[in-house]
Amino acid sequence: MSIAAVGEYRVGSAGSVLITLDSVKPYKCNAEYPYRFKVEVSGAATFPQPVVTAAKKSHERTSLEVPFTATAPGALRISGELAFSVCTAEKCVVQKTQLSVVVQVSASN
Repeated sequence: MSIAAVGEYRVGSAGSVLITLDSVKPYKCNAEYPYRFKVEVSGAATFPQPVVTAAKKSHERTSLEVPFTATAPGALRISGELAFSVCTAEKCVVQKTQLSVVVQVSASN
């Protein structure tokens, strides 16, 4: 499971980070579960969705794109809580975990 920067970031421009959950055998990503990432509000960014639920799902990988707009240059921490589920043939496990990534934001041109 990871959260990573996607591209370059500039003040006032839309950007996003990508959350990826890869299954590890014998588990599979639960394609029926309503994955969600609850953003912890940052003072240096705005988020159009405080809770991101649009996930691309398969048994091998689930991903969520977290959009934001930076409001100041410098280091910006994007963090929050991911709710997810993985299953084996016998059982499903539902969990929550904290994720965080620091991205570098450049001044606008």
